[in-house]
Amino acid sequence: MSGHSWSVKNKDQAKAFCEFIMAEQDAGKEFTYSIKEMTRSDLQNHALHAMFRRLANSLNDAGYDMKSDAITKRGIPWSEHSIKDVLYRPMIKHMFDTDRSSRLTKEELSHSVEALLSEIGSRTGVYVPFSSEDIKKL
Repeated sequence: MSGHSWSVKNKDQAKAFCEFIMAEQDAGKEFTYSIKEMTRSDLQNHALHAMFRRLANSLNDAGYDMKSDAITKRGIPWSEHSIKDVLYRPMIKHMFDTDRSSRLTKEELSHSVEALLSEIGSRTGVYVPFSSEDIKKL
């Protein structure tokens, strides 16, 4: 099964997409189209995951593994994915009733990252900087 991916951010791109659909229809091809609203860019996603990695490394370097009572009780080192799954997703579920950061607005995403870093910092003394440039990417 072959596929196409279109990112439509302006009228010119929308027009090109419509022309593609009509050309495929004229050629007798059938497709199922599914529309997905863009919530954040690849750059924003990379910034979020870079923060998860820095936080995991900082917690591990400070001696906080996943068994630390200050955070959770699992005896393995932190990783980018465990930060996301064990700490961040439950936080956004509580704050915004979703477990998918892709469903957050830019403001909610920024607020949730700041809340996570603040809470971890207050519990452990481990503070991970998230610069204004990083926040702009969100």
